[in-house]
Amino acid sequence: MKNNLCNTPTQISLKSIEDERGILTSAQFQQDFPFTIKRIYYIYNNHENIARGFHAHKTLWQCMIPIAGSFKLTFIGKGEKHQFYLDQPSSAVLVPPGYWREITDFAPNTVCLVLASEVFDENDYIRSLEEFKKWEQEQNTKLQAVPFLDLKRYYDHIGQELLVGCEEVLKSGCYISGSELSNFEQEFAKYCGVNFAIGVGNGLDAISITMQAWGIGEGDEVIVPCNSFIATALGISKIGADPVLVDVDETTYNIDIEKLKSAITPRTKAIALVHLYGQPADMDLINTVAKQYNLKVFEDAAQAHGAEYKGRRCGSLGDAAGFSFYPTKNLGGFGDGGMITTNDAELAKKLRCLSNYGSSEKYHHTLLGTNSRLDEIQAKLLSTKLKYLEDWNQNRAQLAKIYYEQLNNIEDLVLPYVPEWAKPVWHVYTIRVLNNKRPLLIEWLKAHKVGYNIHYPVPIHLQVCYRNLEYTQGDFPVSESLSNEIISLPLDPYHSKVEIEYVASMVKTFFDNNK
Repeated sequence: MKNNLCNTPTQISLKSIEDERGILTSAQFQQDFPFTIKRIYYIYNNHENIARGFHAHKTLWQCMIPIAGSFKLTFIGKGEKHQFYLDQPSSAVLVPPGYWREITDFAPNTVCLVLASEVFDENDYIRSLEEFKKWEQEQNTKLQAVPFLDLKRYYDHIGQELLVGCEEVLKSGCYISGSELSNFEQEFAKYCGVNFAIGVGNGLDAISITMQAWGIGEGDEVIVPCNSFIATALGISKIGADPVLVDVDETTYNIDIEKLKSAITPRTKAIALVHLYGQPADMDLINTVAKQYNLKVFEDAAQAHGAEYKGRRCGSLGDAAGFSFYPTKNLGGFGDGGMITTNDAELAKKLRCLSNYGSSEKYHHTLLGTNSRLDEIQAKLLSTKLKYLEDWNQNRAQLAKIYYEQLNNIEDLVLPYVPEWAKPVWHVYTIRVLNNKRPLLIEWLKAHKVGYNIHYPVPIHLQVCYRNLEYTQGDFPVSESLSNEIISLPLDPYHSKVEIEYVASMVKTFFDNNK
């Protein structure tokens, strides 16, 4: 099956095995549908001219499978209509709650198997279309509050699959550096389009361990964009090198190539760029500069799981890349976690050694390493979620499109710019509010119960911990302007179209009232 968010009725394929004896078709809840089966029932002996269904469920999930014969399914809900014709036991339809359904066009001797997420509960039924429309309107009215992020929604969708995976690891008795980590490293390397992936404790360690493996340390410089989460710079400071900050491009908010060039000195050893907000940096230009000055290129891809630059995924575009699996990321774990990707076999070997106490053989330590490992449970859970990542990113893109369509061409509002060569993954949807209107917009969003965030309110050069770098206000004007003007709106795979439309309408209304 193609993993799907299943926010809408979705047709899926079930695995079938055919030989001389016949055909065997199976359905497994971990792989084929996102709920635990608590009820099974059949619909049969149907009159071909009499329709069935004519109800909706408030919370119940179902999977409908044609055991014999054929029939037509029609679903209405969320302003859309979905129709399916089922005539093979290897094909089924997943039905989330909140949809009116009708079953028609029964062939003779049709048998429909229904798998349900809960036992029978009459209170969960809505048995008239008029009542359903009223209920649906009430759900939209109840909306009136949109969280910036609700991680529990992930669990609501794939929680049972995650619990099964967690139990498998617990039963295995192996919790560090086992087969789950090896499997996930291979899967993630393949996903990114690289030869090697090394699991580490977090995204910060991914940066510092890579720099250490390159021999970068005290007295060396690494160029870092000023408008980023502070971990990019901290990873450099952690190994004794100096982060050299440069301003960002005012259009893309990623590292400014001309400023990058002017920051290079004889002490410069590497460039640590950031694919900020899930928007790829211009890697061809960066790699050209790096080659000219013999510099290493490190991609901070902590916000760019699955983002593409000219058809290639972030994490495969430099000498090495670092990912974070912090829970809020596009591919987030259930605690801290990180990954380093590279095509360099010798570097991969050294990275693995450094992250494991400087040891490649137990109790034999060849390097001054650290303890930074991705554990088995996190690896298993992340492997489970990786299967859904493309669908999640696609859903983010669809929601971002709603923002663009409803908020484009508003005075004093700048929407994200996407170069023609970029395929962003919308880790956050960050808008720029001009003419000192951000504080007013924030108060407006609060009043209308819309979540928001600011990425980031203080640029790195003005952080207290970096006073030793002796930067001052005005050194990086673009980053400073962004810190005063940007605001991130809700955008997550599990935000509904209705929620995003509500947020967009609130933002639009604000600007209509504040011209």
